[in-house]
Amino acid sequence: MKTSVFIPAHISGFFEPFIDEDPLKSGSRGAGINLSLGVKTTVYIEDSSQQIIETYIDNSKVKSSLIEYCVRKLIDSKNMHIVVENNLDLPMAHGFGISAASALGASLAIARLLDINPMVALSIAHESEIIHQTGLGDVNACYHGGIEIREKPGIPGIVRNIPGRYKIVLCILPGELETSEILNDEEKMNLIKRYGKRCTDELIRNPAVENFFKLSWLFARETKLVTEEIKGIVEEAWNYGMASMCMLGKSIFAIGDTIKLEELFGEYGRTIICDVYDKKKF
Repeated sequence: MKTSVFIPAHISGFFEPFIDEDPLKSGSRGAGINLSLGVKTTVYIEDSSQQIIETYIDNSKVKSSLIEYCVRKLIDSKNMHIVVENNLDLPMAHGFGISAASALGASLAIARLLDINPMVALSIAHESEIIHQTGLGDVNACYHGGIEIREKPGIPGIVRNIPGRYKIVLCILPGELETSEILNDEEKMNLIKRYGKRCTDELIRNPAVENFFKLSWLFARETKLVTEEIKGIVEEAWNYGMASMCMLGKSIFAIGDTIKLEELFGEYGRTIICDVYDKKKF
């Protein structure tokens, strides 16, 4: 058996973390944008005398506890040979929710082949994201698509969308930010909680794209997550539209004068243009 699914990459503009003993109640409030680029996951399942799980990223065999957790939860003790292939449009560890998209893609593809409710797959992928500290809300955001506001954390949570179709200009800078390191930094997390709540509440009151970008840039500065390099580039980008820093990664996202933004970002890093992804085909 074989099937493929596409899961959008997700940029988090800001977030308010919630940690609970129950992973399904953990997660975040916040807001972000799902992209037309992401992860294509293909899953193969064959009968086997033992349980074998293989994971590949861009044709290279890897050990992924994040994805293996999802597979084992879905198949339990059944003997199967399962191969999960993930092909990435964007790099990991740059604030694009690629880990979450990979986990969700594997879970939904297996659920489709084994006739399991997609909500079960969503819950398991979210649980794995929380346990492995690769994120706090990207899985649920990816599942809903569009420009989303996560009003309530966890699964199912409460998610609503801000309508709109835009060209998104990305700038990927050298280097990485490790999500788990930030999630374990108490001082940073206190700032993130304070400004994440403020920004989410304000966006709920005024759910407009312009407000989202304004609040995202406020969050990046006030939480001290933004580097001086990114700060300078984003401030210049506001001359041609609206921009902010991807949470959590050394990347920038913007909308506005696509040509001018692409020229500007090209001076500093790898530039990619994509769209808002507002489809659900699971």
